[in-house]
Formats: sequence, structure tokens, C-alpha cells
Amino acid sequence: DDKPGTSTGLTQTTMHSKRFKTATDSAETRYHTVSEFVKMLAAADIPIHKVDNPLVRGYIHSEVKNGGAIPKSTQIRKMYLPDIYDKERAVILEKLKGHNLTLQADETSDSQDRPILNILVASLDLLKNGSLVYYLLDTVFLQGRVDHSNVARAILQCISTSGISFENIRVFNSDAAAYMQKCYREVLAPLFPNCVHITCLAHLLNLLGEEFRKPYQDVNTFVRLMSAVFFRAGARKSRYKAYIVDCKERDETINAALPPNPVQTRWNSWYDCVKHHLPNLPVYSEFFKQEVIVMGTRSPASLTELQKLFRDEKYVAGLTVAMRFIVDQSKLIINSNLYFQSATPHMLEAFDRLEEIQINYSMPCDNETCQKYFDGVHTTTQQRGELLEKFAKSFTLLTDKLT
Repeated sequence: DDKPGTSTGLTQTTMHSKRFKTATDSAETRYHTVSEFVKMLAAADIPIHKVDNPLVRGYIHSEVKNGGAIPKSTQIRKMYLPDIYDKERAVILEKLKGHNLTLQADETSDSQDRPILNILVASLDLLKNGSLVYYLLDTVFLQGRVDHSNVARAILQCISTSGISFENIRVFNSDAAAYMQKCYREVLAPLFPNCVHITCLAHLLNLLGEEFRKPYQDVNTFVRLMSAVFFRAGARKSRYKAYIVDCKERDETINAALPPNPVQTRWNSWYDCVKHHLPNLPVYSEFFKQEVIVMGTRSPASLTELQKLFRDEKYVAGLTVAMRFIVDQSKLIINSNLYFQSATPHMLEAFDRLEEIQINYSMPCDNETCQKYFDGVHTTTQQRGELLEKFAKSFTLLTDKLT
């Protein structure tokens, strides 16, 4: 005989089971919807905070199936993003498991100028259209000094937590900075028995460019002042645009755009600034003279200093000659740097380019070879000699760095 209440208890249990299954299915559907949405944002390089835009939220809720499950950016970052990241990272590590790997370490800075180390890895066995496919293993915020010990510690911790065998690392790729070379030589080399260290040729060309410009402190000062005088100066920018457009109507060689800013983390940007300023030097003087009158006692220090420099004819002459030399002689460095940043450099071409650089910057810098930079510019004999010494020094610094 059935006991009283047995049928009712069975019914309640079945109802609870159905509700639990429904709730579970709903949670899984919600998680799947949000996960796929976040993956789409990452693939399209769309910032997560764009989800909070009212129009975006309205469209998601009304037009996207299960769009109501997608929360705001704060909840996505807190509840979904870490789990999605861990799962994607696990998939990548599983794909790389057992393969011969190349490891790349790249130190840079974030928007708040904090030093960070990006650690990337690629399989030497899995190529896509003949090229390596790199994956970001970790981004480490470096504490304290950026030196070989801190970098080595970050790399080893990343490798260990990723479950990668030291024996599978065949190539360590970094820039040619002294602390990176010391990191490999003193720490990584003894631990990675099958590894070789190669330095990024694009980094090398950037270092050569930095060496080449060292003798030209006057040019560097001018570039810095030009950047400062237009910094957060909307009204001055507007006046300059009107002035430079009028000047361009009389001289088509003038660049009517606003002067660019040199960015430390953007290679070649300093040379881009010099190239922009050179044809515009004749028109800067009159603009700064007018700007000082407009600003009066409110003139910033950068504006006052620039007007003072342009009053010095000897300074302007030396600046013009130096900029001509820099713009002309830096072409090979800049073009090679851009080539080595491309995805398909070839070994023979790379060797030829480096050999061309070695030959080009081993040439003498004398009156005859550098005469074209002085044409039409009045310089004293002493000033000419000083400029030729700078030209020769920039060549020497570059070739010494290359060798």
C-alpha cells in the first residue's frame, strides 16, 4: 500500500527538478550569449565600455536574441571577462602544447607611463601563410626599475604558470637593449638549453636612429619647443591654421598641416617632425612675432623662447643646415625601419639592407660631400666646421652601434 502523501511528494520533487533544470538552462544560455558577445568585442577591437552607450543598449535589447542578458561594462569586466580570458588562454596553451616555440618579450609603457612587459609566444611548427602567429601570454606591470632581473623574473613566472617546458623554447626574441641581452645571457640561457637569442631588427633600426640624432641638441630643443607651444592651445592652433594657409598660397612647398608631436613610443616620429618643420622655418618667425603681440604678458615660455631663437640669424642658419642633413641622411634608416616592421622581411634582403646602412654611414662627411646642405645658407667658417663635426659624429655613433 502507498503511504499517504507519497504522490504529492513525488510531484513536488518533479516540479523542483524542472524548475532547477529551467534555471540552469537559462543561466547557461545567458552565459553563452554574454561570452560570445565579449568575444565579438575583442575580435573587433571594440572597447567594452561602448556597451554602456544608450543607443547600443537599446539596439541590443530590441534586436539581438537574448540581448537582455548582456549586462553593463562593469559587470562584464567583473563577472565574465576573467573567466572568458582563462578559457581562451587554456585553448591557446593546449594548441601550443608540445610544439617548438619562439618567445618574444617587448617592454613598453601604458597610457599612464607605467612600464609594462608584453610576453608573446608563437609555434615554430604552426605557420599561417608562411608567417608565425603570435599569442599574448601575459602583460606584466613591472615594479621598480626596468632591469634584467625584473624582466627575467616576469618571464620565468609567466612560462611556469603557463605549463610550457623550458626545453621547447627554441628562440628568445627581444630588442637590443643592454638589460635584455643581460637578461638572456645571465638568467634565461642557462635555463633554456635549446634556445638562441635574436634581436628584433626593427628595434635595432630604432636604436640606430636614436644614436644618429644625438649630436643635434639644438634641433631636439627646437622640436620640443614647437610641441610645447601648441600643447593645449586651441586658439593658437586656429590662428596658425589661418596664417599657414595664407602662406601656402604664396609658396606651395609649405606644409599647411599643424606641426606633429614627437611620441616616444612611436618610432620615426621625431624625424617626421624635423621633416615637417624644415620647409616651414621661413614662415614660423613671422607667426611667432604676431603671436607674442596677441598674447602680450600672457605669452608662454615656449613662445617667448622661440621668438628669441628666430631673432638669431646664426641659429636659424645652423638649424636649417642641420635639418637638411637629418632629413636627407635619415631616409635609409626610416625606410629600413618600416621594412623590418612589416610582416614579411626576408633574410637575404635584411642582410643587404644592413650592409647598405654600414656602407652608407661609413662615408666621409667633408666640405665636398656635404656642400648641398649649405647651399643658399650663410654660415661662418667656424659654424660650418662645427656642423661638419656633428655630421661626422652622427655617422660614427650609428656605425659603432651597428657593430
